[in-house]
Amino acid sequence: MAVEMAIWRMTDDGPHPLVSSPLDSEQRLEDMIAEDPRMSGTDLLIIGR
Repeated sequence: MAVEMAIWRMTDDGPHPLVSSPLDSEQRLEDMIAEDPRMSGTDLLIIGR
């Protein structure tokens, strides 16, 4: 059975799902994870890049 997850933005009109979009580069994803490793959902220790 497939599981679908979504991120929602809460507004005065109620919750609205955010539209997903691809990242423009792998480097940007690496920068985002290096800035906040918790976003991966796992415990990470970044030693170097």
